[in-house]
Amino acid sequence: MTFKPTVLAVEPDRELRWLGRLLVPGIFDGEHIFHIEPLNQARSRFTQAERFSGILLGLFRGTLDKTELGFEQMNAALKARAERSPRRGAAESTTLPVGRRSSGRSHFQQRTTGCRRR
Repeated sequence: MTFKPTVLAVEPDRELRWLGRLLVPGIFDGEHIFHIEPLNQARSRFTQAERFSGILLGLFRGTLDKTELGFEQMNAALKARAERSPRRGAAESTTLPVGRRSSGRSHFQQRTTGCRRR
C-alpha cells in the first residue's frame, strides 16, 4: 500500500504531522503525529500517534497491528540512541503504549516520557 502524504504541520523541535490517504478521502486515511513536549529544562516527552479512519478500516486490522508493533520498535530504538548519545546525559524514559479501536476509527499512540535532554 502506497500513500502520498500531505504535510499538515511542521514546528521544529516540537511537531511533525502528516495525512496519508488511499486513493480518495474516506477510503482509508491515516494521520501520523510526532510531538515533543518540553517538561522542564532537563526533560521532554515524545509522543508518536496515528489515527486511522475510512470505510476500509476493518480490512486493514492485521496491518494496523503490525503498525503498532513498528511504533514500539521505533520508540525503543529512539530511546536507545538518545541514551548512547555522547552529547547528552543519561536518558531516563518509559514507553507507554496506548491503543483504542472503535468501529469507525483506530488510534495508536506510543509515548516515551521523562527523557532527559542534554
